[in-house]
Amino acid sequence: MLPRRLSLERPLPGARNWLSGGTVLFLLLVALSAPLAGTRAPTSPKAERALASPPPPPTAQPEASAATRPRPATPTPERGIREGTELVDQMGRFKMTGDRVTFVTSDGKMSFVGLENLNLERIARAIADNAEPLEWKVSGTVTEYGGANFLLVERAIIRPRADPRENR
Repeated sequence: MLPRRLSLERPLPGARNWLSGGTVLFLLLVALSAPLAGTRAPTSPKAERALASPPPPPTAQPEASAATRPRPATPTPERGIREGTELVDQMGRFKMTGDRVTFVTSDGKMSFVGLENLNLERIARAIADNAEPLEWKVSGTVTEYGGANFLLVERAIIRPRADPRENR
């Protein structure tokens, strides 16, 4: 017995032709109306007002008190340094401000709270081990948060102290 060939022209005996004209038309209408489903007009005046009015502004979060938040000094009163600005070989001093380390430039015009990393940990140890302030040459990246500037220290070198024996 030879296998029977299937033909698209005639359905198999006993099979129903489900692709009749009505079925195809129905599927076509469903497919074309699906993208329009989300664009229906509002059905009530309240819905129209909700769609026409802008969303409410976000509510402000209560600010932390000045005593609980570290206060990095801003380089200038009217605006800070932009995010991503590189500080290169800037001379200055580090000091402890509460439990944070702050870098103040030699001219006193800028100061930054240091962002914690291994370099800042090394600097904090050096500050704790020396009674007198040390002069540093610092390079790093300035960041912004909450309208204030911070410093991610990438390199910090202690400037050698003048040897008191040299002044004799």
